[in-house]
Amino acid sequence: MPEAKKSKPVKTKLPKVNFGTQHIKVKDSALVSKVFYDPDTDTLEAVFKNRTRYRYTDVTPKTFAKFVLADSMGKFFNAKIRNKFDYEKVE
Repeated sequence: MPEAKKSKPVKTKLPKVNFGTQHIKVKDSALVSKVFYDPDTDTLEAVFKNRTRYRYTDVTPKTFAKFVLADSMGKFFNAKIRNKFDYEKVE
């Protein structure tokens, strides 16, 4: 019986998230103007175009990376972050 070929592991295209607080000024988003991420606390802060700011907790580095690399940050935010994580408004 011939030996089965082993499949190669699938490589993800996500970059490694650099540890330390991440601050990204967003371009080309109708919803978000800035995001901040702290991997030590898994905390995401988003500043929206209407100048409100919210803090989301327990957001993984992988979710953050997918968020900032999404074709549409607004669609990703609404589908994968909004109402999925605990949050508070930051004054």
